[in-house]
Amino acid sequence: MILKLIVFEFLFVCVGFSEELMYRGYHLTNIAEGFNFKATDPKYSIGIAVFLSSILFGVFHLGSPGANLISIFIIFLMAILLSFAYALTGRLAMPVGVHIAWNLFQGNIFGFPVSGTTFPAETATFFSIQQSGPDLWTGGAFGPEGGLLGVVAIIAGIFLIVVWIRFRYGIIKLYTPLALPPTKEKRVNCKLRLSDWNVSVCAINTPE
Repeated sequence: MILKLIVFEFLFVCVGFSEELMYRGYHLTNIAEGFNFKATDPKYSIGIAVFLSSILFGVFHLGSPGANLISIFIIFLMAILLSFAYALTGRLAMPVGVHIAWNLFQGNIFGFPVSGTTFPAETATFFSIQQSGPDLWTGGAFGPEGGLLGVVAIIAGIFLIVVWIRFRYGIIKLYTPLALPPTKEKRVNCKLRLSDWNVSVCAINTPE
């Protein structure tokens, strides 16, 4: 049992890293850079990137077992949450951590299906829970991500992310350097003022 738990936990870690690198680190960042025109505010390009990359994330899950329009829409909302964490911090650490924890607690801890993937309760979960009630609320075979319980969890997650960022940085604000396009000699000196982020100096260097 312990070995199978470790295997599934390792799987969730890999999924969390790979999907966040792809959809937030690559798609969101590149879309934000592409829509960052001189005449527009970078905030708008980041907003567009959050929306479009979240659509891509939802479409990616169309092939999951038991997927339907409701579950894909809720996956889209989950992508908004993860994008929110990235766009407010400029770092992938928070969305990666949230993504791993989200899947881990659904699957390995409570034994719910994760995006339609089920786990044998007797070998791979801490608790064995039998779902009951309307699929509209529970998500049915797709798991909580396909029901209104998932929406409630996403709303709570966004609230907790905002609270943590407000506590950590002292302000809630989009990290607009995400929309800066790469250049041959890109050097961004992020001397962020106390009124902006309440953090120290950072430097981003892009090799030639």
